[in-house]
Amino acid sequence: MNAEIETEKLTQQELASFFVLLVTAGNETTRTAIAHGLHALTEHPDQRARLLTDYEGLAKTATDEIVRWASPVIWMRRTLAEHYTLSNFELAKGDKVLLFYSSANRDEDIFDNPDVFDVGRTPMTLRLRRAGPALLSRRSPGATRNHGDVPEVAESTS
Repeated sequence: MNAEIETEKLTQQELASFFVLLVTAGNETTRTAIAHGLHALTEHPDQRARLLTDYEGLAKTATDEIVRWASPVIWMRRTLAEHYTLSNFELAKGDKVLLFYSSANRDEDIFDNPDVFDVGRTPMTLRLRRAGPALLSRRSPGATRNHGDVPEVAESTS
């Protein structure tokens, strides 16, 4: 197998490491979401009954809600690819930032009734995408949050 990034070929070790990461990350997040989903549906029998009554109509929104509720990725660190100002807080290119998914997925500025498990919550895809970078920078998960349109300014780091 051959793989290139721009004009540089990945070594066998880099390629193998990528696949180990891919398999491990996919396994862990899926396993966590399924476990939390089963627990949430057990703890909220009204939502389980609602889903079973209209599975075709609610399967997509229920899946998104389970991922939001479970937040299988707790946090992720990134390095800023460019300078950015977030809520009057200056972030410089090269700064290390953290994204706290569980905090973002319970953000009352993004989600109506964020502490309610709702298998019919809509629209979810845009909200999940927007909520992801909602809590950037040097703040702790419980800190006051201000939001704006956050461009994609982070690149993956090792």
